[in-house]
Amino acid sequence: MHVEQAQVITCGAQVIGIPFTWARQVIEVFDLTRVPTAPAWLAGAVNADGVILPVIDLAAWLDPTEVLRAGTRQRLLAGGDGEDGFALLFDGLPVPARVRVQTEPLACSNRLEPFLRGAAVTLTTAWPLIDIAALADSLMAELAHPH
Repeated sequence: MHVEQAQVITCGAQVIGIPFTWARQVIEVFDLTRVPTAPAWLAGAVNADGVILPVIDLAAWLDPTEVLRAGTRQRLLAGGDGEDGFALLFDGLPVPARVRVQTEPLACSNRLEPFLRGAAVTLTTAWPLIDIAALADSLMAELAHPH
């Protein structure tokens, strides 16, 4: 039996699971290039092995008062394919987890509720598993049509 895997990451106050099939690499050392006039949640762009990826600060998207502080969110989780590729800023280290269907509600931001896909679980804890492709589509639509 195949068990789907996930990576659990911390983005500010929110802990989420991302399907392992989306994730390509964790980047620990990077030079972030800011994008002038971009919304705060678009932290910039990074060169990842010769590919330029937009960098999303999910914490800033979830809470616009969240400010990127030096010494936090020091890693990127890069994923997706081709033009759909991007990276998420996160704190600490990713935690491996398995995916399961979730029947009871999990604590997550109201903004993330439309993107819930199940749970990312370890032996003791369950976190919201996010449909990262749907979230990316929503973020790109928001970028194309700011309110």
